[in-house]
Amino acid sequence: MLLLFVELGLAISVLSIMLFWFVPHLVRQEAARTAHETAQIREFIVDLVQEQQVVTLRQAQLVAHIAHLQEQLEQIAAVKNQPLEANCEQFASPAFTLLQDFDAQLEILQAQIRHYGEFSCRPPAQENDSWATLLHLLALMQSQARKLMAELAEIAPPTPVSLPHERYRH
Repeated sequence: MLLLFVELGLAISVLSIMLFWFVPHLVRQEAARTAHETAQIREFIVDLVQEQQVVTLRQAQLVAHIAHLQEQLEQIAAVKNQPLEANCEQFASPAFTLLQDFDAQLEILQAQIRHYGEFSCRPPAQENDSWATLLHLLALMQSQARKLMAELAEIAPPTPVSLPHERYRH
């Protein structure tokens, strides 16, 4: 019976020694894994914040271009709503210049939207549909502007003018 107690005592001693070594070892492994995951999450958050800053900058640029396009549309509407006199060239030349600038701005805006779509990570399908609709509407606006330019060109031939749209390229 004494032999059984000695063997049982040795087994408990061996198990307690293994437990005192193994538990701290497991704790160190868990701490190392947690530190690694924390570093990965920090990197992910930094990347996410940087991408959000880029998106915010692109959105600000798009808003600025849309505001400029709206100003141009208001100018075109003002020119179009003025009564036509015998001298149509007086109104046709500024309107043609405005339409040319408007068309150039639409092209720049479409290029920026395409660039943004290529740059950003895969958005949800609904956002893809929204961007496609926006590009479609911009294309329709551009075709309407080109029709107006053609009509104005028939009324009075355009005079060569340097376009200010180059200052908006970023």
